[in-house]
Amino acid sequence: MAGPAEPPRPEETAGRGVGARPAVTILDDPVPDTVHDPTDAIGVGLSLLGVALTMFLASFAHGTTTGLAADVQGLDGLLRQFVIVPAAILERVVALVVPLVVLAELVLRRAVRQAGTSLLAGVVGIVLCSVVVVGLREIGTGSLVRGLAVTRDGGPELTVPVSLSMVAALLTVAGPRGRRRSVAWSWGAVWVTVGISLVTAQAAPLGSALALLLGRATGLAVRYLVGVRTDRAYGTELADAVRRAGLEPVSITRRPAAGHRRYALVTEDGRHLELLVLDGDRQVVATLSRLWEAVRLREVGAPPLSARETAEHVVALTSLVRETGAGAPAVHAVAVARDSTVIVQDEAGMATALAQLPPEQVTDELLHRIWEQLRRVHRCGVAHRGLSSRTVRADLSGPVPRVWFTHWESGTVAASELLRRADLAQMLTLLALRVGTARAVASARNELAPTDLRALAALLQPVALPRATREELRRRREVLTELRAALVGPEPGADGAPEAGAAPGAGTTPGGGVEPVRLVRLGGRQAFTVTVAAVAVVVVLTTVNLEDISAALTRGDWRWSVAAFALGLLTFAGVATTYVALSPVRLPFWRAVRVQVAASFVALAAPAGLGPAALNVRMFTRRGVATALALATVALVQVSQFAVTVLLLVVLSVLSGASAAPVPTTSPATLVTLAAVVGTVGAALLIRPLREWLGRTVLPVVRQTWPLVVTLGSHPRRLALAVLGNAVTSLGWILALYCSLASFGEHLTAIQVAIVYFAGNAAGSVVPTPGGIGSIEVALIAGLTALGVGPGVAVSATVLFRVVTFWVQIPLGWVTLRHLMRRGAL
Repeated sequence: MAGPAEPPRPEETAGRGVGARPAVTILDDPVPDTVHDPTDAIGVGLSLLGVALTMFLASFAHGTTTGLAADVQGLDGLLRQFVIVPAAILERVVALVVPLVVLAELVLRRAVRQAGTSLLAGVVGIVLCSVVVVGLREIGTGSLVRGLAVTRDGGPELTVPVSLSMVAALLTVAGPRGRRRSVAWSWGAVWVTVGISLVTAQAAPLGSALALLLGRATGLAVRYLVGVRTDRAYGTELADAVRRAGLEPVSITRRPAAGHRRYALVTEDGRHLELLVLDGDRQVVATLSRLWEAVRLREVGAPPLSARETAEHVVALTSLVRETGAGAPAVHAVAVARDSTVIVQDEAGMATALAQLPPEQVTDELLHRIWEQLRRVHRCGVAHRGLSSRTVRADLSGPVPRVWFTHWESGTVAASELLRRADLAQMLTLLALRVGTARAVASARNELAPTDLRALAALLQPVALPRATREELRRRREVLTELRAALVGPEPGADGAPEAGAAPGAGTTPGGGVEPVRLVRLGGRQAFTVTVAAVAVVVVLTTVNLEDISAALTRGDWRWSVAAFALGLLTFAGVATTYVALSPVRLPFWRAVRVQVAASFVALAAPAGLGPAALNVRMFTRRGVATALALATVALVQVSQFAVTVLLLVVLSVLSGASAAPVPTTSPATLVTLAAVVGTVGAALLIRPLREWLGRTVLPVVRQTWPLVVTLGSHPRRLALAVLGNAVTSLGWILALYCSLASFGEHLTAIQVAIVYFAGNAAGSVVPTPGGIGSIEVALIAGLTALGVGPGVAVSATVLFRVVTFWVQIPLGWVTLRHLMRRGAL
């Protein structure tokens, strides 16, 4: 629903209507000077999405955008003599005069604060656009720059007009064009300037679009952070809305409530009613939340509605429900005040929310009335969809308890059987939280058919419950497990609830074999896959230089390239062998290999090493390993890889220098460096906060890992297998880089190639870029150049190495990841 309730700060005011109308006592919060409109935040996101789309078009729709620019600019020769001078004048008018005119109007209208905010947005727009332009010139790919450039003097020139960004940001904050004439004229001048600049080849279409989107995003961001004047109805405006609905208010008192604003209304004829106020800006957040639920959930997600549609929805639902005799507030009138929609409805009278009733007051008779009311609601084809301890109310003042269902904003007409059963599951869960599992299930057995009762076990999932109930369940996690066990027996093979964090329906069969109903259309795993794929596409499209890759592949010997690709695949088997050797449970080798292949895709969306590590932790937890033990195992694998790598470097250095220096010696510089390192570490450990931090971070990992090390020491076969796997992994990468160099006729010693590779890998770990993109390439090229390899060969060999050992593996990783997720292995 909507956001949290505003903090109550009541102030008593008095208002008098026209003529002889009586005074109205209004207890309401003071009208806020500004509010943070969530629409602005949404606009920032959409503008940034437009920026990303513009850059995508500039990079990969270069032919189309260039043709469009050529078509538009083809009129340049004909129109230049007529428009070039007016265009130059208009550009300066828009950049210099328009901001001054708009700011002057704001000051004259005494909107000094808005004028200052507009000026701030304009300055930020200049800075942001300038930074983007510098970044494009320094690190932008050739195709991206060409897409944002115009051709001058035979070459491309980047054109992203900073002045457009400034003006767009300033006008966005200055206000809507419908309210300020200067803003309307200014936007018109901006669009005319953009059109003339395109015709006269002063700017590229996508460059102008990028500047406008950056300015728009800046203006919306500043407006959201600073706030805008509220358009909600408060105080006397609510009283006027009630009068327009045909009622004469005597008092209007704000009530503390989560979600929409609610007021107690007393009318001149003595009636006690309630005002439900739906604010347009808050409804935007509710609409987004419902839209996400509609996408993510199957049927149980509420459809998105505007404030006025929500009011119409509530009127229709409550009218239909009351026809069945169920307790629901009757709606008397609906009115609109500014950006708020006001619903005048019955008050619940003496009814009290179940959350406020002590368990002893929830009698068996009251439980019977609650189930009876819910059956009446369902008989007319309506589902409430939000039954919680806050929306179910009980009036205990009479001889027979009376039950009310409130908050019908998310209800549904012509509800399916699944939605009605979801209501039953929500009711059973909230009653269990109030009176205990035994009494709740006993009351349900008295009211529901056995088949319906058993079917509820499949819907006892957090995703099917309203937010208020989920918050209560966080403090009593055992309730759902107890309800399943009470309905259809204990869960097989478990003494309690399933492992914390396990997704509903992911490999579990709660309720003695009853398979949970799949309610989630887009769950965590699907969202993870989509997010990683989106990040991968963005990374590929913005970093890959296809021309360099094509040149490197055509110049090199294809046989060495195939060998490098095969060695890159061999590393998957090496890593899998290490995990099989160190695994605390039996781990199939080919399953481990597939997980490492899938990790090559995940690595594209996370810094080097983090994505594969997280995927391997998931591999262990899905096989029943505790999370702490899985983390310790992955840490042990990484430590073993480091140890074997150091040992391998020593062996390669001895073998590489065996012919030239039969007895290797250690230089004095090496000894001095080692002594300096040891001394620095020892001095650092004298600092108490550093020692305490190491104790908190390192010692727990050591305590978790040490039992695995001890166990490994008593199994020489597993130890040898782990060493073999790490050696195969390291040698696979080293030889792949060697083959990439050999493809261009360059041959280095094994130790030289190893040092260059591990230096590049370390750079990828230190600089947290997805997949080590950029940092690894720079380090490899620098290392190869330092060893005497020509710059051209170093660049080509590095490009070839990364293509065959990283980029080509990404599609394989994506296919494997999808396969493993469908099989439930991840």
